[in-house]
Amino acid sequence: SLGCAEDIMPELSKNFDLIFTSPPYFNVEKYSTEPSQSYIRYPEYEIWRDKFLYKIIFESYRLCKRGGYFVWNVKDYKKYPIASDSINCALKLGFVLEKTYQMRLSNSEFNRKDDQVKWHTEPIFVLKKQ
Repeated sequence: SLGCAEDIMPELSKNFDLIFTSPPYFNVEKYSTEPSQSYIRYPEYEIWRDKFLYKIIFESYRLCKRGGYFVWNVKDYKKYPIASDSINCALKLGFVLEKTYQMRLSNSEFNRKDDQVKWHTEPIFVLKKQ
């Protein structure tokens, strides 16, 4: 199915062993200006968090098999505590944080030099449904 995850996921009934996602960072990542984009549908962080982010986490918990994994690539970004809010929500639902990986990313493709590479990391949270 194509469409907004927060609209499609509630319609799914199949359970999964693994759910992996990297949601947009509210209005920091703008993939397009279509009205279906989450930052346009929910223009304030608290509304976006409640109606998009938390809904994706809730639906992932519902759709994840017992013993299955929810892998979530997201970070806190300046004034938006996206990762902190996400993990708190996931733990309250019943997920257990098994491991956190740090994915290494370059700061900029144009910043790379053979003798000097600048890196930053983003966490990848591995949560398990008990």
